Amino acid sequence: MGRGRPGRRRTRPLADRARVRRTHHGAAPPTRRPPIHLGEHHDHRSVVRPPDAAHDPDHPGAARRRRHRLPARLRPARTPAALQRPHGSDAGVPARRGRGHGAAGARRRRLRPARDRSAAAPSGDRRARRARRGDGLVRRHDGVVQPAGPCRGVAGHGGLGVARRVARRAPPSRVDLVAPAAADRRVGPGVPPREQPVGSGPVLLGRGRPRHRGPGRAVPRRDHRRRRRPSLVHRCPRPVRGARGTPGRQERVSDTHLEIERTYDLPEGAALPDLIGVGGILQADHQEPFELDATYWDTERYDLVAARVTVRRRTGGHDAGWHIKRAASDTVRHEQHFPLTEDPDTVPDEVLAALFAERRGRGLRPVVRITTTRTVTRLLDEDGDQVAELADDTVRARRLDDEAPETPRSWREVEVESAEGVDEQVAHELFAALDGRFADAGGTPAAVSSKLARGLAGAPAPRLQTAPKPDKGTAARALTKRLRKLRASVLDQQATLRAGDPTDLRETAATALGVAAVFGPYRAAFPDTETFDRAADAAEAFADVTARVALADHLVDRLPRASTPAQDALVDAMTRERLLAAMRERRAEALRDLVVFLHSEPFLELLDALDDAVERPEPTRWALRSPKHVAQDVSAVEKPRVRDLVQDAVGDDDPEVARAELEAAELAATERAWTATLRARMAMDVLGDDAFPHALWKRIGNAAEVLTERVRSLHALEQLRIHSGIAERADEGTFGYGVLAGDRVRLAEQSYDEAVHTLNRV
Repeated sequence: MGRGRPGRRRTRPLADRARVRRTHHGAAPPTRRPPIHLGEHHDHRSVVRPPDAAHDPDHPGAARRRRHRLPARLRPARTPAALQRPHGSDAGVPARRGRGHGAAGARRRRLRPARDRSAAAPSGDRRARRARRGDGLVRRHDGVVQPAGPCRGVAGHGGLGVARRVARRAPPSRVDLVAPAAADRRVGPGVPPREQPVGSGPVLLGRGRPRHRGPGRAVPRRDHRRRRRPSLVHRCPRPVRGARGTPGRQERVSDTHLEIERTYDLPEGAALPDLIGVGGILQADHQEPFELDATYWDTERYDLVAARVTVRRRTGGHDAGWHIKRAASDTVRHEQHFPLTEDPDTVPDEVLAALFAERRGRGLRPVVRITTTRTVTRLLDEDGDQVAELADDTVRARRLDDEAPETPRSWREVEVESAEGVDEQVAHELFAALDGRFADAGGTPAAVSSKLARGLAGAPAPRLQTAPKPDKGTAARALTKRLRKLRASVLDQQATLRAGDPTDLRETAATALGVAAVFGPYRAAFPDTETFDRAADAAEAFADVTARVALADHLVDRLPRASTPAQDALVDAMTRERLLAAMRERRAEALRDLVVFLHSEPFLELLDALDDAVERPEPTRWALRSPKHVAQDVSAVEKPRVRDLVQDAVGDDDPEVARAELEAAELAATERAWTATLRARMAMDVLGDDAFPHALWKRIGNAAEVLTERVRSLHALEQLRIHSGIAERADEGTFGYGVLAGDRVRLAEQSYDEAVHTLNRV
């Protein structure tokens, strides 16, 4: 009788009336189904499940057949007593009969759902149950490891399986489960397993041997076709992939740190100034002098020195090895250390790879050998912590080229380097305080802070010579200033991309398009040579390859989601995941193409042209005019070009052309118009707002924005069409693709109307 009114029976749930096991949060989850491979994606939904799969109302199956499909983490641990019982339909166990066995809830009693493991039982109760069952081993608080309960005599490999099964449960708070092999190191291939009487006969738990129960009765072994999961007590860190610890890529063997120092020139024989009381310096620790021997390397054209980069192989001191220094200013350098190699005449591959852009792919040769006698003084504060380090150097430099003088050059210099971790502003305040003390001793800040630059004095290196900047108020001055910023951005971004570190791909595309916007519309400002012609073509190619990467990065962020929450809620998870995986693969492929271009000869020629345009500018008479006059000439060329490309992109369709060809032609024309408007907008930004008419600048900017949205929508529709076709061939639902496609069509049409309205006014 149920609760409520007397004499009224409680209604049985619908699932019980249908004799179907009801699913709930405690039931076993469905098993993992074999995927269908569609390219690089896997479909887990379109597989016809076998009758003995997890719960299915159409194929309930038998509980005993579904038993082996349950995940191992949801099976209860088997006790030694349970190991004696035969299992399976062929073990000769008679079917259970009795009253109520055929009732509606019998199947639920035979196959109970997994317990809720969020509510853990008290640790004392679990310890008591494990001691009664004899499952696993227990580490006592005194450090002694012993089996728990009546199973203490069981050892060997069979006990390991018991410990693993117990370890799947939540371990108690003060009891640690360990493997039998960890408790008894004698267990191994050469040690026979031990026997422990359990029940009516001994149970032999060993590897590869049958188990017996009682006299002459064999116990079937467990089904070993199941894949064993590692237990918690034996769980090791994730295996390391790659040679040096990172997945798929070797770990860097270099050490990079920031070096902030100032160099002072001090006359020979002059004593060092007293620095006590300056900038928190209250102690000085004088050390013994030692010798340093360094060989500096560069290309035949001295590309590294021109890029303010030095590479050396130095012996002696605490940091012997290969060093790369990149100067950010006269006092700040980024120093990278590599291990010392045995061959002094060969540059390591790691060093060459780190210098690929600066050396322009050319080989290195020794250019200067510098030996130094150094005396170090550690400058300490009141607590004995190092504030800075003072190095009194006596330097001897000998050039290694054919025109080098016979007598080496020598000088004395004092370097003061701030301690590692000191803020740059604090270090400069310390240097400013030290300037007065060195001035009292006859010292001055060095005009040339680099030992290599002093050692190369008089070397035939045209790239070390610089030309004066163009006059102020000219277009050439504005172009040189913009190219200097773009060159710095290109060098930083290409180094990050080549190293495989994350970077802003859309910012990289904007930088590349900015270079093309200077070398394209302002081509007449540079010398009329084949070198600059090839550099202009390389700039266009650089802009194209980075634009593809930026577009792929945008699709990764925006394609799997709709623009409105209502539409986004209609997209299923499988559609979203498949699109995300495909777009990530598309971005990775575009990144590989970009890295290949960064190692190509056109890109190196572009870098050489940027160096010449920045360091040794040769402006033409056309560029030496005012920005307004130059802007008028640029507008006369770029404005009709942009208008024609835009009209071609938003013009009427030809009804005689096939639909597929029409869509491809529309996408190509829109991309050309988009690139032209973006480049024209960036070209107008070079000379400033006052050079070009503000109305023209605003209209072209608006056109660039609407064309950007239209290009993104067209590419998104193309990808949705491709992947919806894959899903349709696999008999999957394509409703999510339709929702995203409808959203993109709306955005494309809206941008089309805006483009026509805006570009008609250009």
